[in-house]
Amino acid sequence: MSSVTIHPQLIPILPLIFTAWNDKSLSPTEIEFIKEKLHTLKNIGAEQLKTIDSWLNPSSPPSDDAMKNWYDTILSKMKEMDSVKRKEFISWGAELGHRMQLEGIADWDEEALERLQQLERFVGAEPFMDLSSDSPNDIEINDTSETIHQLHTFLENDKLALKAHVFRILRDPVFSFVLLRDKQAYREKVLDWCRLLADQGWGGIHFPTEFGGEDDMPSFAKVFETIGYHDLSLVVKFGVQFGLFGGAIARLGNTNHHKTYLKDVASLALPGCFAMTETGHGSDVNSCETTLTYDSSNDQIIIHTPNEMARKDYIGNAALHARLAVVFGQLVVDNTCHGVHAVIVPIRDENGHVLDGVSIEDCQYKLGLNGVDNGRIRFNKVSVPRENLLDRFGGIDQNGGYFSPIENPNKRFFSMLGTLVGGRICVPKAALSASKVAVTIAVRYALHRRQFKDDGGNEVCIMDYPSHQRRLIPLLSKAYAYHIALDNLAFGYDQISDGNYREIETLAAGLKARVTSFATYSIQACREACGGQGYLHENRFADLKADSDIFTTFEGDNTVLMQLVSKNVLSAFKKEHNLSDWRSIISLFASMWVDTIKEKNFIHTHNIDQGHLRSKSYHRDLLLYRKNDLCLSAIRRLQKYRKRGLSFHQTFLKCQEHLIILAHAHIDLHVVSCFQDQLANSQSKMEHKTASILDLLYNQFVLQMLFDDGAWYLKENCFSSKKWDALRKQLEKLNRQLRPFVGQIVSGFGIPEHSIGAPIARK
Repeated sequence: MSSVTIHPQLIPILPLIFTAWNDKSLSPTEIEFIKEKLHTLKNIGAEQLKTIDSWLNPSSPPSDDAMKNWYDTILSKMKEMDSVKRKEFISWGAELGHRMQLEGIADWDEEALERLQQLERFVGAEPFMDLSSDSPNDIEINDTSETIHQLHTFLENDKLALKAHVFRILRDPVFSFVLLRDKQAYREKVLDWCRLLADQGWGGIHFPTEFGGEDDMPSFAKVFETIGYHDLSLVVKFGVQFGLFGGAIARLGNTNHHKTYLKDVASLALPGCFAMTETGHGSDVNSCETTLTYDSSNDQIIIHTPNEMARKDYIGNAALHARLAVVFGQLVVDNTCHGVHAVIVPIRDENGHVLDGVSIEDCQYKLGLNGVDNGRIRFNKVSVPRENLLDRFGGIDQNGGYFSPIENPNKRFFSMLGTLVGGRICVPKAALSASKVAVTIAVRYALHRRQFKDDGGNEVCIMDYPSHQRRLIPLLSKAYAYHIALDNLAFGYDQISDGNYREIETLAAGLKARVTSFATYSIQACREACGGQGYLHENRFADLKADSDIFTTFEGDNTVLMQLVSKNVLSAFKKEHNLSDWRSIISLFASMWVDTIKEKNFIHTHNIDQGHLRSKSYHRDLLLYRKNDLCLSAIRRLQKYRKRGLSFHQTFLKCQEHLIILAHAHIDLHVVSCFQDQLANSQSKMEHKTASILDLLYNQFVLQMLFDDGAWYLKENCFSSKKWDALRKQLEKLNRQLRPFVGQIVSGFGIPEHSIGAPIARK
């Protein structure tokens, strides 16, 4: 790349700008402070200030080529100085300005140079200590422990730099933890935070590249996950605006919708909400009662709430900030209902006034997440242009006729709901972040809290009690396992196609249910593990508990989601084995009999050898057997009740609990497979100690899972009572083996001190 000519008047500012960007990010406070000071310099003209502002735009950071150009320009000027001056790196910019003033190249008086020097001290010039080398510094690694670094790398893989960038921004003083019990103040604080994150360019990172995004869903999910360590109200606000509202326009709309809305959605210039849930129909979206009726005489769609139960309820962003809503309802064209569709509806003007025909009610205070302005919306025959219909899967042509590329109404409906799949990936990521914070606090506290004396009169560290290990260490192994599975899912979603859509949908539903339930349980367990200290607000459990609790029922109620998983698993199972008639079913039973003999033979049932119990192939075979056995028994039961004349609904009720267990078995197998694959791909790249820790964590996770489901394995004669007891002893041994490393394991999450925030967790 050829060097870009830089105005001489701006060259003294380059060391400051280069230093500010050397860690790949600029925080809101840094930007505000630098701009404020540079804009007061009388020797900087209007055009030069525009250049400076472009250099300080966080959503458009300088490219590597630009940084290299700045670096070369600075270095070429610095080489003209004597060696003493070159070592005084804290005032290089001011020194350059002084030199160029003497040479008549630029106009820098003493007052301007003094202000520039103050700015350089504020930003800090340590990165310039490397100017004697051939290139700017790389991102620094703060933690010197190689084991911790390798554990963190194992989890984050290629998203390590992005996560570090988000944490740098959250370290800015404007994001400091504050106790705001007044919902109005809290909501405005969260809105301000959300704007600052949008300024970094993260709001639209998953949008199509032609409309200002990067078409990068895994990165959006990683940003979402990282914000989850900080504040869950901010997570939900961020998710509603950019994930649900923006995601609906991106995934359900056409090119004109994208051109019209996405840029302003990504910058938060256009706040919006996602109006799907109704008071009377939450999980059952297909039965929602809001109507979207096409009026051919005016070429408009009329949105109407026919009764109180059809109001849009619990809608994030609705109570205060949203100007537009993506409204889901029954589309009626020529007196024919074509099922659930979505339309963009203005609900407020630019001044925040609610529009005619729209009524909005504040949901007021909730158990948690009071930084989110949830509201209820009613529509009284509100009209919008036909073009506002998000018509990727079904629309109205210029002649007033309905069209859809998907003929089957059920398939069309589930395609519409595809907007929720991304949310079902992001929500458990944030829930898991909250859980990791709780586990980190509890483990750190357990490592320095002492209680009761041993035989020598010394008080014992509570982490050394087996009961405390049994309480906390399984939470560590599950956090690692679920992290790997969720990142694997985010990558799969990024590669989604018609061929794998159902699989991704199934995993998203199952992992959302499994991980959010784990978060609720683990945060409570960690609070209890910290005793009275955990009850103090300053130690974060109050907000972690209250804010994460709703995650089990929004973006899909967990029980309902597990039913979706079992339905999809059975459909895929039947398709895979071509179970179209009794002959194929009998054939499958015959092949399964071989697996049954294998898993229930004397050696497997009674084998208590450690090598066997920790065998990865045994784990996968056993979990696969459980899933297939539950599939076959579910098919048998469903067919039995149907033959007796029961309706589909009655048959489902008879088998509901069975189907939910099947769903859990499917997710268990998937999580274990992801963990095994990640270990296989990574262990050769790390030290033996780190690999051993991860192997212990893996075994702790799997054996705890088998032990917890021991009743099923005992009933099915896969375990003898002796083997089940051996599992318990192995878990006790694994906890003892992991005990020396628990501090490093929680540090492997990579959560910086400012995002942990609990006094009892300080090292």
